[in-house]
Amino acid sequence: MNTSAKKYDVAIIGCGPVGATLANYLSQFGHSVAIFDRHKDVFFCPRAGGLDDEALRILDTLGVLQVLKDNNDYFEADLILCDSNEKQISAFNRGRVGDEDTDGHAGYPTISMFYQPNMERALRAAYADSSLVTPYLGYDVLSVEDGESSAVIRYKERDNDSESKGEIEERYIEAEYIVGCDGANSLVQKALGVGETNFNYSESYLIIDAHVKDSNYLKARFPDGAKMIFDPVYAGVIGQGAHGYVRLDFLIHKDSETSDTLETQEDFERAAKALIDARNFDAEKLDIIRLVKYDFQARTPDKWRVNRMLVAGDAAHLTPPWSGQGLNMGMRDAANLAFKLNMVLTGLAGEQLLNTYTQERSPVSLETIKAAVNTGKLMETTNPFIVVLRNLALKLIGKSEMVARAMAKQWQNKPPYKDGFFGNSHPSSGSWMIQPAVRDRQGNVMRMDKLIGQKFALISTDSSMGESVYRFLTELDGVVLKLDRDFKDHEGRFMRWCKENKATTVLIRPDRYVFDAGNDGDQLCASLFESIEKYKNI
Repeated sequence: MNTSAKKYDVAIIGCGPVGATLANYLSQFGHSVAIFDRHKDVFFCPRAGGLDDEALRILDTLGVLQVLKDNNDYFEADLILCDSNEKQISAFNRGRVGDEDTDGHAGYPTISMFYQPNMERALRAAYADSSLVTPYLGYDVLSVEDGESSAVIRYKERDNDSESKGEIEERYIEAEYIVGCDGANSLVQKALGVGETNFNYSESYLIIDAHVKDSNYLKARFPDGAKMIFDPVYAGVIGQGAHGYVRLDFLIHKDSETSDTLETQEDFERAAKALIDARNFDAEKLDIIRLVKYDFQARTPDKWRVNRMLVAGDAAHLTPPWSGQGLNMGMRDAANLAFKLNMVLTGLAGEQLLNTYTQERSPVSLETIKAAVNTGKLMETTNPFIVVLRNLALKLIGKSEMVARAMAKQWQNKPPYKDGFFGNSHPSSGSWMIQPAVRDRQGNVMRMDKLIGQKFALISTDSSMGESVYRFLTELDGVVLKLDRDFKDHEGRFMRWCKENKATTVLIRPDRYVFDAGNDGDQLCASLFESIEKYKNI
């Protein structure tokens, strides 16, 4: 170990959207962060296209969403299901399922399309204002090593100068914890040395990223969101992001002539032309910026934490994109992990609390991956019998607004955590908490999170009093809010939640998940301290 190495609370490998989100959370909690990436700048075109309401809530918590809004970097999107002729079978949008089912659980749209490079720049700009984050951009991480007192990262600057002579010096830093947000081929995940759950799903897709300058052509030929095409030959998705960027993802069948011939630029251009022609697009209207063959996979490591090393984002779960949740799952990883790292680093809880990160995030991610795999198989099947049944079912769905609403609710449904760091006295424990619109004491209308910040919060319809509430306020710097004293329920959503859940009080974690609920705030706070003590004593 190098005794002169710089020391940080957390080192993050990978400065994509998940790594940058985690860096922002940790710096706002007051922790020193080193964040590494091989590239100095963000990737030049979008790789993810959709954000859900929870991801938007996370970005709002970090103060980044307003920047995206000001720059028109995201918009509320439709989801359209089509047959092989691109004839609409069903759709999920305001006109079909109504505002109630497209405005999400937390007051944000359930489906939005966005421009990823600008989001990443906004996240980097946000942590750049903090002296606590040190970016190591343009550096290769050579190894990560778990130690008894700290973890060690060995790295060096990338040699981008072909005429450079001499060896580039290797350097070291130390950190209390290392988080790998370094993608599908994660160095940190390999260092965990654990097994994996593999769904044995691997399909190759041709990815075409393009820009459409003709706004009329964009409106006439591309969806305001994503169009999923159920086609035995050209299964895939056509999506429109912000600022005229579009994406076409289409299956390359293993027995097709294309499957083994995508090697040269000419091969890709020929395959792209065939796809563009097959979908009746005008090639002159599409300014192609990237052509790539990508193998979608479905797998996750069995553990997301070993001692001082953890993984998040694609390093923790690989999923095909058919549920639109790849990036969104990673954003939730960051929110979950950040407040737990904060509790451990500040001494509020023992390091065993970090085991609840895997307990909570892994099972729900597995459910999401399974759903995406099943959707992909339905899109890609060439079995004539299954194709007929599938299309018949989709058409029946398309004719029923009631079924469409039910599917929209299912789309936005997020499975609750079943085991982890939360109480067990109420059915809502471990579920994602709503965010009602409220009015503060000055009459300003805002979302509830603005009153909470990144803290534990005890919210009630009556006064929460007692010794445990006092400890909650003083030892955890928790927030205690009472209806009609500290806020007004602007639309009545909080009262509806309380009535539906037969509770007057709810205790919310910093990641906006319910720790527990009931009718005695002091008892809820006591339960929280009991849980914290449990992880101190393991």
